[in-house]
Amino acid sequence: MAILQALLALLSRSLGRIASSIFGWAVVALFGQTSGREKAALSVLVGAAAAWPLLLLGIAVPRTATFILGFVPLPDWFPEWAVRVAWISLAAAVPIGVGLTMAMRQPRSRGTGTAAEASAQRESVLTRLLRGFPITIGIAGAFLVVFVTVRRAS
Repeated sequence: MAILQALLALLSRSLGRIASSIFGWAVVALFGQTSGREKAALSVLVGAAAAWPLLLLGIAVPRTATFILGFVPLPDWFPEWAVRVAWISLAAAVPIGVGLTMAMRQPRSRGTGTAAEASAQRESVLTRLLRGFPITIGIAGAFLVVFVTVRRAS
């Protein structure tokens, strides 16, 4: 048991570095150059976006997805609707988080920008948050393509 705890502690301490090494290219492509701490947080966000299809799977088959992702079978007495609500919440939170991050990192125009930058400044907060859905779909699709092509190449 102590060995398992030590491994989990090591994994949690190095989670930022692991996520940065796996998702670093996507962070640079989406957000540009960032600081170390910011890059680790953005890598976790991109990783969540890449795993978004699994969250959607959890809405359709909540008990199976919980077992696949957590390796924990849910007891029969636990209501399936509660698990489904959790999956729906997670599936909605990831694209909204991506949209919020993109909205916060968008450069502020000072009146000298292009017409596209000016129209982006006039967008409602809801529109800017919902913009995370197509970005999340794009990230998930990109990682699916990478996973399939690397898997077939090896």
